[in-house]
Order: sequence, then C-alpha cells, then structure tokens
Amino acid sequence: MWRVEKPEVKAHFKSLADAEDRKHKAMYPGYRYEAARRNPQLALSKRNLPRNPMRVDERLIEAGF
Repeated sequence: MWRVEKPEVKAHFKSLADAEDRKHKAMYPGYRYEAARRNPQLALSKRNLPRNPMRVDERLIEAGF
C-alpha cells in the first residue's frame, strides 16, 4: 500500500515526520533511547515463586485470627 503511493504523498508525510522529529528534539534535547535490559533472575512466575508450605488455617492462627 505505501509502496504504490505517489511521491507527493510520501513527501507530505516525510515533512510531517521531520516536523515532529524537530519538535521532539526541542522538547527533549538530550534524549537517547536505551532498551531496558532483562534480568532473568527478577522474572518470577507463579510456578517458580517460593511456596509457603503452611495451610490457610495455620496462617490465620499465626496472624492472630
């Protein structure tokens, strides 16, 4: 779809993108994108969370109920 657009249409959207780029650079002059690094040790799913072996009634007694 984009490949078959007329060059005038592409130029119009390129100028819009350039204007937004200039606007962003004016608002955030030192901005540089840095992808967040993933730490596999921090990702805990329900399956590998530490399991509490106490039953519900034991936890209630311990909590003072």
